[in-house]
Amino acid sequence: MLLLLAACETLTSTDVANDELYVEVLVTTEGTQTQIDAKLQRGQGLGWTPVTVADDEAIVAVIGETDAEMEAVDLGLGNIAYTTLTDVVSGGLDAGVRFDRVDEDSITGTVVAVPPDFEVTSPLVGSVLSAEAVLVVTWAPAWTDGEVAVTLSGDCIPGWEIPASADAGYAEIPAEALVAEDASCAATLSVIRTATGTLPEAWGAGGSLGAQNGRIVALAVAY
Repeated sequence: MLLLLAACETLTSTDVANDELYVEVLVTTEGTQTQIDAKLQRGQGLGWTPVTVADDEAIVAVIGETDAEMEAVDLGLGNIAYTTLTDVVSGGLDAGVRFDRVDEDSITGTVVAVPPDFEVTSPLVGSVLSAEAVLVVTWAPAWTDGEVAVTLSGDCIPGWEIPASADAGYAEIPAEALVAEDASCAATLSVIRTATGTLPEAWGAGGSLGAQNGRIVALAVAY
């Protein structure tokens, strides 16, 4: 879910022109399902105001040639987000939202190319990692035109984070990330491809548009 700030006042979309609209869109997938989250507001910075979609307008999730209805989620204090979770596989497709409007021009083309699908080839789910040993992470195929972030975490280890960088299908986590604190524990490896899209100029106040295609691998660390 998108990170949202608290607010009190709320506007209805029919009271807000396109040149005042700011949007945040995030597409996430783990290979079998796709979630799209969106938030509308008027303006940005300290003067922004949440916007709810009027009954005669619609914000629609778009995945390739498929449209999906989005559900409003009340986050409290006037904050409303829109979300959908579908079984459409989106890796390699354009995905995002379309805003169907009544008195303003509808806004199309708010899509980002979702990073392609992949599989983690090492370590495999359920693998037991040796404490204080270098961990080599591999996945295939590599994505030479994109970026990937890798994170290892667990209750008994310091863990490690590799920020988004060139995707070579390979990462190495140093032994210091696996120094177990006199205990064994479960650990989680995350490999997440990231992409950023370009918003149409119709969103007059700007915003953000991104996509993530990730894999989560459940592991264990043995002391």
